[in-house]
Amino acid sequence: MDGSANGSGHDLRTGRFKPGNSEHRARKRYVADLLAAIVSDCGGKKKLTALELIYAQQAAAELAKARRVRDPALRVRLTRSATALIDRVREATEKRAQPPNLGAFGL
Repeated sequence: MDGSANGSGHDLRTGRFKPGNSEHRARKRYVADLLAAIVSDCGGKKKLTALELIYAQQAAAELAKARRVRDPALRVRLTRSATALIDRVREATEKRAQPPNLGAFGL
């Protein structure tokens, strides 16, 4: 994934990818691999709601961006934001997995 670093993957004048470039596909594949790892860590795709899946997708995108960014402060911000999203997904799946507390209903 270094086509953009040396200028061979994109047009330096416009900043757009050149035709036939594999850099875009490599980034998409990397984000998809991160998403698969996050989803499997949280119990699988079938156990996630649509909103939790969106959180996982956003976390994967932020982790991929944190890998490329040069500014250390931005890297930390992106990583912490992704961690917070992943924690939110984990907490929701764990909360659903727990049986209901019948004492709260007076039973």
